Amino acid sequence: MKSRDKEIPEMEVYALHKSNIDSFEHLVDPSAVEVIKWDEAHGFCVKTDGVHVGALVGRFTDDKDYEILSLFVLPEYRKRGVGELLLETLWEVLDNLEANVKISFLCLSDDESELADFLEKNGFEEYRNMNSHVFAVTIEELKKTKLFADKVSVHFPNFNDLTKAQLTALDNLTGAGFVPKPDGGFTSKQIEKEMSAAFFKRGKPVAYAVIERENDDLLILSSLYVSEKEPPATLMKLLRSVLEALDEKYTEDTVLLLPTVNEDSERLFSDLFEDVFEKEDVFCTYQRFYPGRREPDYEAGTLSDFLYTEEELLTGM
Repeated sequence: MKSRDKEIPEMEVYALHKSNIDSFEHLVDPSAVEVIKWDEAHGFCVKTDGVHVGALVGRFTDDKDYEILSLFVLPEYRKRGVGELLLETLWEVLDNLEANVKISFLCLSDDESELADFLEKNGFEEYRNMNSHVFAVTIEELKKTKLFADKVSVHFPNFNDLTKAQLTALDNLTGAGFVPKPDGGFTSKQIEKEMSAAFFKRGKPVAYAVIERENDDLLILSSLYVSEKEPPATLMKLLRSVLEALDEKYTEDTVLLLPTVNEDSERLFSDLFEDVFEKEDVFCTYQRFYPGRREPDYEAGTLSDFLYTEEELLTGM
């Protein structure tokens, strides 16, 4: 792997994967560490002067979309070429694919001006969708909403109760809804199976809600679907079932992120939580298109194969 002579001499890039990620938790977002351990993402770190100073972790969500899960450089090593080298390594990976790839990075809106400047200098642009917002609410606040006004408990089958055939039926589901499918599929290890629930009628899925764990204190309602033929009460009961399960497992100060993707979902959350908290854009998305030289078929495992060729560098850590 090439070194870069820009203020910091002899910078080297090392592969990150599940066998060594525990040594780099100080450089990687906790949720990204978990995804690497599940063997669903890979990454690389930069070492210089005997110190590991920065890391990037990402994954392909499909053949033309790459998601950066974590990008971090130690404060004392910023503006010295480390972040650029991490991106250059990613560009090298994408060059191997020779395909047009859209790269996305979701980061916190607050206190991220330095990161935003860095991304924009490297060709990323902030992406805004007027119908896309994120509500952030604690479980304690959820218990104050109208979802808990009715004292009658509600229980829909959680994902641990679903058969393989039912999970397949969810995956094959098409039609209108808030968010039809979670990014990692319905068997992703990031899904909180005891918290996620589905509702079937005559063997066919008509509603589901998927909760994914970002870290010990942060969850996200990553997918929410209700058939257009279902009455509004179905959605309320589904959410009540999910939130009751959350309340049993997590502390009251655990935060649940509720993204909206269209007018219907924004109207729902605005009405449901209007007396509890205000809508906030907690996250912002930066995107960049990386142009390929041609359009070949995507070869699964290319990212992994590339990174494992660098494994011999790990002996020097």
